Amino acid sequence: MTLATGRRIGTVRSVHRYPAKSMAGEVLTSARIDAAGLVGDRAFAVVDARDGRVVSVDSAPELLFLAARYRPGTSGADRRHDLEILVPSLPGPVSGDDVDEALSAWLGRAVHLFHRDDVSADRPTFFDYGFELSADAPTFGDVPRVVHVVGGTALDWFTAHGSEADTRRTRANLVVDLDGPTVLDEELLGRRLHVGDAVITLDEPTERCRLVEVAQPGLPDRTGLLDALKRELAGNLGIYARVATAGTVRPGDEVRAAGADA
Repeated sequence: MTLATGRRIGTVRSVHRYPAKSMAGEVLTSARIDAAGLVGDRAFAVVDARDGRVVSVDSAPELLFLAARYRPGTSGADRRHDLEILVPSLPGPVSGDDVDEALSAWLGRAVHLFHRDDVSADRPTFFDYGFELSADAPTFGDVPRVVHVVGGTALDWFTAHGSEADTRRTRANLVVDLDGPTVLDEELLGRRLHVGDAVITLDEPTERCRLVEVAQPGLPDRTGLLDALKRELAGNLGIYARVATAGTVRPGDEVRAAGADA
C-alpha cells in the first residue's frame, strides 16, 4: 500500500504498559518509547524457583488475574521498589520484599519476581513455553525491542466471533483508530509512521497465543478463538514496530506516514 509522506492514517486511541509479563497493566495518559520499546513495559517477569524459567500464561493462567503498576509519583524507570502488584486475595497492593511471598501463595509454587536488569546466578534463559530468552534482550517481551501496535478495527475481529473487543486480549501498547479503509496489516510492513513526536517502523505481524481466548477478570474463557484466528488470519493480529526515533506518545496523537529518512 502506497502512502504519501505526511498523510494522516489515524489517531492513537489508547496507550498501555504491562510492567510484568502475563499480568494486567496500566492505561497511560502518556508514555516514552525508545529503542528498547515502551519504557517500563514487560521489565519484570515471574520466574519459577525450581527450573529457573520465566512463567507465562501457558503454565500459569492465574497470572492474568494479577495486575502490575508503577507506584504513583515514581518514574517507572524499571526499579523494583517502584512496582506494586495487585493480588485478588489480598486487601491492598504488595511491593518490595513482600512480592515473592504473595506471588508464590497465589500460584501455589515457589516463584520470585525478576527484573530484566538483575544480575544473578539464577538469571532466566528460557520461557516456560520453550522460547530462549536472548541474553541482551532489554525486556521480557516475546519479541524484544518493539512497541506492539494494533488497529482499533482489528479488535472488531473479536466482536465478530462472539468475544469482547478488549485490548487485554492483545496486550497491545498502542491502539490506533484508523481513518478510512487503511488497515494495519502486512501491506504496511516496512513503513515508517510518525506517532506523537516519535517515529516507528512497522516491522512484523504479531503472532497470537492462548492469551486471546483464556479467561481474565471480566473476560470469560473463549476457547476456539485462537484456532479461528489461525484459520482466518494465519494467527496474526497487530504489528510489532521498531522505534526509529524516540519520543512521547499520548492518546489523541495523530499517526502519519513518515518518509524513509524520518
